[in-house]
Amino acid sequence: MKASNIIIRDENKLAKKISKMKEGGASMLHVVSDFDRTLTRMAGKGHEFSTSYDCIDKGLGFEFEKQSKMMAGHYLPIEMSKSLSVKYKSKKMNEWWENYFELAIKHGMCKEIILGPVKKLQLDFRQGAIEFLKMLSKEKIPLLIFSAGAGDIIHESLKKNKLWASNIHIVSNFFKYDTSGKAVSYTMPLIHPFNKNESCVKKSKYKSQIAKRKNVILLGDSLGDLTMAKGMKHDCIIKIGFYNHEYDKERISKHKKGYDVIITGNKDMRYANWLLKEIIKG
Repeated sequence: MKASNIIIRDENKLAKKISKMKEGGASMLHVVSDFDRTLTRMAGKGHEFSTSYDCIDKGLGFEFEKQSKMMAGHYLPIEMSKSLSVKYKSKKMNEWWENYFELAIKHGMCKEIILGPVKKLQLDFRQGAIEFLKMLSKEKIPLLIFSAGAGDIIHESLKKNKLWASNIHIVSNFFKYDTSGKAVSYTMPLIHPFNKNESCVKKSKYKSQIAKRKNVILLGDSLGDLTMAKGMKHDCIIKIGFYNHEYDKERISKHKKGYDVIITGNKDMRYANWLLKEIIKG
């Protein structure tokens, strides 16, 4: 499949990977995907929320949102820096996430606040994402949603859209609640853009689901997402990256070094859906 917004790193290598995955079919496949800005759209005109955290910011009110934005103003340049080491970035991202979750608890985080924004959720699934998720469910292909976002929001948004299914496993950041529904702590380790890898599921039921499924489609939108399939043995991986930003030669070049296919322009899931259908029909 070709389109003006699709960049393929090496057409011959990709063709060989696709052929190998078609031989294995659906029974040999599992999918590892980021959530925010991968399965969902990046915010644009008419789209208020970019990430699952935006929903929490809105639910907890003005003062929390103000402090959250101040945190982002401090830590986001660190995350996006081209000169800082990954080790330093990882340390600072963990610091950011801990500060964020502690602040949310301090401001009265509870289950009702999670559910409130979700009921009128404006997180838009990328066009074609719902079709993609339904195909995976129908074919019983395991899906690992690996997100540095807010797991509570991700889970509820999937339920709200009737997309939650037994083939889905989420590794993300969740609040822990007391019997009254008040948030008192959060899951550890916190997942951030620089520590995402499949070794996190080695002790989960999900591991048994993918034990014999050695072929992987990986979906992400950042360079940090490229490591999501690390930690488990695979035979073949096709990495699809959604490049949601304005054109930047250096940034595109880095994406091309990691992703087999890059979808530019905050576009839809047509390529991923085409690939999945090809593998399913064998």
